[in-house]
Amino acid sequence: MNLPKSTRVAGVTVKIVLKDLEDEECYGYWSHDRKTIFIGSGLGAKMTRETLCHEMLHAALDLSGISFAKGFQQLDEPVVRAIETHFLPSWERMKKRLAKTN
Repeated sequence: MNLPKSTRVAGVTVKIVLKDLEDEECYGYWSHDRKTIFIGSGLGAKMTRETLCHEMLHAALDLSGISFAKGFQQLDEPVVRAIETHFLPSWERMKKRLAKTN
């Protein structure tokens, strides 16, 4: 799958890099220090998109400062998963409904 080389998250340019992550035991990860999202190069198109969304959420929480709050380390992954699995699908449905009324 072709991905853009970068995106903007919280006003910051974030690089997107495809990388062999088989040894990492993950689909992707966000590096705050490098302002880079790494995505597993062996993923299919759907999993690549889902992983990019997931890592962009991690980036947004980091770049907003929320993930540096005391105790947030234990909540980081559950919060990202809640947003991606509960909020984002609801928002996509709402955007379609709003488009019909405007």
